[in-house]
Amino acid sequence: DAQKQLNALISELENTNDRLKDTNISLLEAKKKAEESDNLKSAFLANVSHEIRTPLNSIVGFSSLLNDPSLDNEIRNSYIGLIESNTESLLVLIDEIMDLSKIEAQQLTLKMQDFSIDVLMEELFAIFNHGHKNQSVELKISKTDPDKELFVFSDRVRVKQVFVNLLTNALKFTDSGFIEMGYSLLENNEIAIYVKDTGIGIRKEHHEAIFHRFRKLNDNSGKIYRGTGLGLAITKKLVELLGGRIWIESESGKGSSLKFTL
Repeated sequence: DAQKQLNALISELENTNDRLKDTNISLLEAKKKAEESDNLKSAFLANVSHEIRTPLNSIVGFSSLLNDPSLDNEIRNSYIGLIESNTESLLVLIDEIMDLSKIEAQQLTLKMQDFSIDVLMEELFAIFNHGHKNQSVELKISKTDPDKELFVFSDRVRVKQVFVNLLTNALKFTDSGFIEMGYSLLENNEIAIYVKDTGIGIRKEHHEAIFHRFRKLNDNSGKIYRGTGLGLAITKKLVELLGGRIWIESESGKGSSLKFTL
């Protein structure tokens, strides 16, 4: 009997030891994630500080130069254009931080309505085609049926915001070729909207990481791409709030196709 009790105790101790090992592994993984999160936040704060300082320095610097009475109109207008451009960049950054805060605090309200996806795409095409300066990149629209309009019931402002984030991202990482936006019909009254580009592309192991907060991925060319690493994180949260899902199809050096459903 004593031997049986001893064997039972040993067995129980071995089980407890196994559970402790599993707990220890879980704690080490949690510690690693916490450290990674802390490092990402530190990098994010440093990056945001840089992203805010850059346009602010331009705004302050060129504003002070406008006081020079000897400036001719052409130079004065170019300074005003630079001030306006940097002010816009600063507002975009502040909007991103505010949007992420609202989403995480669950204070973002949706205003659902019927609207035409085709009209929205044409509107965005006109804005981006006029605004982007790289003549080596062609902006295109792909329509499923040129004679029909597709209406969806969603929040037009937020769908537009998702589109703008994806188009801005595509323009940032595409030096030549084309950027195409369009949609395809799926089952169960769903559509898949896409923004496709011929840019630098993303390796498969990074497909999930691009949607994480504070995460920035650069290629190996040595080129520095501006941004806070918030754009696609906000985009993913907005798409999920609208009841859809978002994913990427991409290979390094072969462009990307970002798709989301409504």
